[in-house]
This record gives sequence, structure tokens and C-alpha cells, in this order.
Amino acid sequence: MNWKISGLLLLFCFQVVLGQKSVAELKTTLNSSSSDSLRLEAALSLSKHYARVHLDSALNYAIQAEQIVTSLKSQTQLPRVRLQKAGILLSTQDFEKAELLLKENLKEPQLTSEILAKTYQNLGNLNIYQKNYDKATSLYLNALEIYEQENDSLGIAKVTSNIGIVYSRLKNFNEAILFFEKAKKHAEEDQVLKLQVLGNLTGIYGDTKDFEKSIITGKEALSLAEKINSPIYMGFVYSNLCNSYLGAKNYDYAIESALKGIEIKEKLKQNTDILFNNLGYAHLQKEEYSKAITYLKEVSPKAGPTLKSLVYNNLSDAYGNLNDHRSAWQFGQMHKKISDSLNGIMLLERDSISSVIRRYETEKNAQALDLLNTKNELSQSKIKTQRHMLWAIGLSSFFLLLLGIVIYKNQKSGQQLKAALIKHRLLRTQLNPHFLFNALNSMQGFNYADEKKKLSNYINSFSKLMRSILESSDQDLITVENDANAIREYLTLQRLSSNEKFDAIVSIAEDIDSQILIPPMFTQPFVENAVIHGMKNRKDGSINVSYQKKGNNLVFLVKDNGIGFSNESSNDSSKLHRSMSTDILKERIINLQKTKGYACKMQTTSDTSGTTVTLTFPYYHKKIGVSLNHE
Repeated sequence: MNWKISGLLLLFCFQVVLGQKSVAELKTTLNSSSSDSLRLEAALSLSKHYARVHLDSALNYAIQAEQIVTSLKSQTQLPRVRLQKAGILLSTQDFEKAELLLKENLKEPQLTSEILAKTYQNLGNLNIYQKNYDKATSLYLNALEIYEQENDSLGIAKVTSNIGIVYSRLKNFNEAILFFEKAKKHAEEDQVLKLQVLGNLTGIYGDTKDFEKSIITGKEALSLAEKINSPIYMGFVYSNLCNSYLGAKNYDYAIESALKGIEIKEKLKQNTDILFNNLGYAHLQKEEYSKAITYLKEVSPKAGPTLKSLVYNNLSDAYGNLNDHRSAWQFGQMHKKISDSLNGIMLLERDSISSVIRRYETEKNAQALDLLNTKNELSQSKIKTQRHMLWAIGLSSFFLLLLGIVIYKNQKSGQQLKAALIKHRLLRTQLNPHFLFNALNSMQGFNYADEKKKLSNYINSFSKLMRSILESSDQDLITVENDANAIREYLTLQRLSSNEKFDAIVSIAEDIDSQILIPPMFTQPFVENAVIHGMKNRKDGSINVSYQKKGNNLVFLVKDNGIGFSNESSNDSSKLHRSMSTDILKERIINLQKTKGYACKMQTTSDTSGTTVTLTFPYYHKKIGVSLNHE
């Protein structure tokens, strides 16, 4: 597949405007009114209007509103103006300025629930752009909770649509469609919002190769866009329709959609790279090779690597069919170079996402059930104090139960996604491309140096470590023995790579049953820190890893003789002697305590003699059959 599939449109939140005046009336009020309050409302209304037709004008009116509210010295109106301006800046991808405005809103002591929810939502959008999907989801859930409390259907529609985008980025298209369909039901009262959701559905149906449904939905979206005169959304829908026509092999309609989309986007000064690639691909399939080359070369040199890879591959095919084999070979090599640089990370993410989502599907369900139980207890309390209203209470209980089920399902989906993302981040810290590439480089070095014994030992330890990590990722708990074996293999790899510049010991106390259980993927990150940071610039380093029993607890210790925190350079980025995975583990420890009552503690001490990390686990035995994920 050499065309770019779908684009999905994040739904931004703008301030609430008052009244329904024409654009001309609003401009007159802004320019002529003696009332700054009326001028402020006019500027905000004009900014919201132009947000869907001309972003430069929308930003200009938002800046005018900012100037007016400054002269008014109104702290109550300032959050509305910040929200409007931030929404425009997000649309123009000026993320740094947008983030500053939104964070200023969160500092306000008395935000209205509506402004607070919309601020959370736009911060979620910002984090999607930055690929911080777990943080985006958390912010969306904060917004969704407020919208549901306020019974705000349009707010619910926007948030659920954006959660659908998170699922689509994780390639979970079935869940994405469910959220988009839910958003569509809530968006019926607002034509602009409905249009945005229809545009997203057009793209997601194309991603699932349901091209017929995508085309039908796209035509519905186009009709609505023409009705409300919204060229920005028309360009977006034409782009997704072009993709679906390509998938359906209807190249004439694909070309027509691409040309219309390009015409609209060029007038709006929007990026047209994807459309030009897809237009070139359509002509390539029609064997119109010269036209294909012309359009493909319209793609900007600043296009992202994924799109460049598609363009170079299409150009290679086009030149090859014109018997210009030299050009075909050159573009083929350019395509291969980019593809090779992308494949390592992309394959790792795609292979891990489906298993990660299944692995932690139930970890946070207990929180939702606790919420449901709390609501039931409250309803029972009402029943006891109002027995004379049995029929009324019966009906109330029914509706409370129905509401509880709806809330439970919403929170369950969000909590499943958030828990999956936490586990995904932790698994990637252990199987990150940097570690894998270093391992391969070490193997290559041993091979070139003809150190066959070291190479054999390295490959043996590497394969055992990979098998251990992958097997433990699908388990609730693993034995201390298996955990210790994985640590030994990891340390063996690191010692071989460093020409054995440090000593390492891994021991299990004699009074510990080797079948005692602990959660997987907890201990290795701390050993990694000891190697990377503690052993840096040392020739006589030592690392001691031990498993001990203290009372009803299992204690895991990592000691090294590194320079310690206090002696590290203030300019050293690793001064705190920890990696990103430590923060993820702290988050996981808190999550296990809240949902399962599983009390795991972490402590770090450091001085001139080195650093000691202590992890304390409950003493669980394999015979008990403990599982951390049962509801």
C-alpha cells in the first residue's frame, strides 16, 4: 500500500459565545460599540465563526478579545479568552503557546465547570499531538466526568470522539469505531460537531478497509459541509474520501476528490502533501506515469519520513515503468533507507500493542466497581429514609442503576486504555530499540574480533533474557527464581559488553522458597540503573543483587559502589540515578495499592560509598494461586 490512509480530526474546545448575530452585525459591534463587554463578546463570536473557515482571522479576533479583556481587567472573562486563543493555536499547531495559556487556566481558583472541562480536553488534544497517549486519556477522562455531571451532550461527543482517536493511534480500530459512533449520537444537535465526527468516521472506516461505508459516510459529511459552508472540513473530508476511493480501486473518483481537496487546502494555506502523494499514486495505478511523477514531486521536501517513504517508492515504480532505471534505482534506495530506519521501532510497537491491551484489561476495573458499589450504598441509604415513597424509590433505583451501568462502561473503557498504556510504556523501557541495537552491535564486535566464546555466551544470555521478558509480560506474577535468572542474564550481557569492568552477584537467601511470587518487570529497571549510572567511569565496580525475607515481606536489594547522588555532577542528566522506567514503576505501585491492596514499597539511599535500592513485596507463595488481576 503506497498511499497514506486516513486523517483524523481532533475536536477542539472554544469559549462559549452569547447570542446569534450575523457576522456583519458582530463586526459593527466590535468596531463601534462604546461597551467593552459587548465588544468582547463580538470578538469572541467572530473568532469562533472564523475558526472553521479561516484560522488567521480567527486568531486575529482572539487577540483583539485578549486586548479588550485586559482593558476591562476582568478575571472572570480572562479564562474564556485564553481557552478561545488556545483552541486556535492548537489548530495551527503552535503547541508551546497553547500549552502556556491552558496551564494558566488551571491555576485559576474559581473556574466554571464548563471552562475547566474544555481546558482539560484541549490539554488532552495537545498530548495526542505529542504522542503522550496515557496522559491525553487521563485528561479526557477528567473532562468526560465533568460533562457527564453537567449532562453536556456536545461535550461528551467531543471527548468520546477524541478517545476514539487514541484507540485508532493504537490500531484498535473496533474500539475506535464504538467511540466515534457514540460521539455521533451525542452530536446530532450541533451540525459542525456532527460534521467533524462524520469526517473521523470516514477515515476510520477506510482504515478498517470498509471502503463502501467510508464513502457513504464521507458523502454525508460533504453534504453537511456544503450546507454550513465550511471549507476547512470539506478539505479534510475530501482527503479521507480520496483514500477510500483508492482502497476501492476507483481511481477516477480518487483523482477527483484529491484535486478538490488540494484546491480547497491551497486556498486555506493548509498542507497538501498527503493529497499530492495519493493523487500521484492514483495516476500510477492508471499507468499514467508522467502525470504521477509530476504530482509526486509536488510533495514538500519537509514532509515526514513515513510520507517520504511512500513518495520515493511511488516515484521508483513510475520511473521503472518509463524504463528510466537509473532514477528508479535512486528513488528505490532512498525509500529503503527511510524504511529501514523506521521498521525497528514500528514493528516493536505493532507487535506489543495487542498483547499489552489484553494483559491489563482488568487491572483498573476494581476502581469502577468500587464507584458503582458506592452509588448503590447511597441509593440504599435513601431507601431506608424514604420508605413511604416505595414506588418513587423503585423507579429512582432503576434509573440510578442504569446511570451506574453507563458510568461504569465509560470508566471501564478509559481505565482499560490507561492501564494498557502504563504497561506498554514499561515493556518498551525493557525492550527499547537502543538496548536491542547495542546488543546487536556487541555481537557484531565479538564476531569481528573472532572472540567466538564471548559471542556464544552473549547470544545464549541474550536469547534467555528475551524469552524471559516476553514470557513474563503475559503473566500476573512470576517466581523469584525466574526473576533472578533474568537479572543474571542481563548482568552477563552488560559485563560482556563492558569487557567485565565490574563484578556482579545475584543471590537468593536460603530461607526463601524459590517459588515465591512477585509482579513481573519490577526489578530489572533498578539493576539497569546500577549498571548504566553506578558503573559509569569505574574500573573496579561491583553490583550486589539479593532477595531476602524479612517478616512477612520479600525484600529485593540492589547495591552498587558508584559515586552516589551527592557526588554526581550538577550538569549530569542522570544525577538522580534513575531512568524513565522508575517513574512508570512508581505509578504502577500506586495503582496496585489502590485497586488490589498490594503494598509494594520502594526506597533509595545514596552516599559516597554507593547507592542502595530496596523494594519490599508481600510474601506470596505459588501454591496460594494469587492473581493481581481478578475482579
